[in-house]
Amino acid sequence: VSGSDQFRAAVTAPGLAVVQFNTRWSDRCRQIAPFIDQLCKRYPSVKFVKVDVEDNPYLAKTESVSFVPTFKIYKNGLKVKEILGPSQQALEFAVKHYSL
Repeated sequence: VSGSDQFRAAVTAPGLAVVQFNTRWSDRCRQIAPFIDQLCKRYPSVKFVKVDVEDNPYLAKTESVSFVPTFKIYKNGLKVKEILGPSQQALEFAVKHYSL
C-alpha cells in the first residue's frame, strides 16, 4: 500500500483484509514474511496487504501503529481484530476465525 487511498480501498472492500504494518529493518517483520506468503496461498479469498510505516508515517499515525509488526484484520470494512507481533499460530487462528 502506498498511501491512504489504497489503504482505505483495501480495508473497505467486501470480504476479509489482513493489513500488516511493518518496516524493512525489523527482524520480526522479516521472520514472519515467509509465513505470510504461506497464508496468502492457504487463504486465497483473503486480501493480504502490507503498509511500510516508514514510507507511510501519516497512515501509521492515523492508525495508531507504534509497534511492528502490527496486524489489523478488517471484515467488510470494519476492524475486527488487532494483533501486535503475533505468533504464527495466533495469526493463522485469527485469519481462519474471521474468514468463516
